[in-house]
Amino acid sequence: MRKIAWILAAALAAPGLVLANDELNYNYVELGYLRADPDNLSSEDGIGFRSSSALGANFHIFGGYDWDAVRRPHANLSGVDAHAYRLGLGYNTGISDKVDFVGRVAWERIDIGSFDDDGFSAEVGIRAAVAPSFEAGAALRYVDFDGSATSLVLNGQYKFNSTWGISAEADINKDGNSFLIGPRLSF
Repeated sequence: MRKIAWILAAALAAPGLVLANDELNYNYVELGYLRADPDNLSSEDGIGFRSSSALGANFHIFGGYDWDAVRRPHANLSGVDAHAYRLGLGYNTGISDKVDFVGRVAWERIDIGSFDDDGFSAEVGIRAAVAPSFEAGAALRYVDFDGSATSLVLNGQYKFNSTWGISAEADINKDGNSFLIGPRLSF
């Protein structure tokens, strides 16, 4: 009976010991053009910065910063800058030879003019090495400030080589969408 309990415990623990996919790199920085399209408001242009650093085979820390110029004259927000910050911890594990499961939690902050708020986010998704020079991912992200929002996040990267690529991200939710595209430096 004790032997069966040990075998069962080992079988249940084994999926957590699977190493992340070697083709997917969690060490990168990227800077890109940001386009936000809030519902029923003017579009906003800005810049976005993303970074990630692996902490061993299955964990990574990540961060991000977005800046955009708000142009909403009817809401008395014309000429106001919007800043969004994110810092978090991620878990990644291989679920096949080319696909990782990714789970993330993060502290989030938003500053728009005189308004600011802190919150958190949680995200689950997959990241896949679709081809030797292309990867793609999809995730569901829950963000909670005063209210909450759930979004679908789609991303991809075309790799010119093992160091340089171009990445794109779309964050789609009921309050509006945002898009980011720019170069990625992997290390």
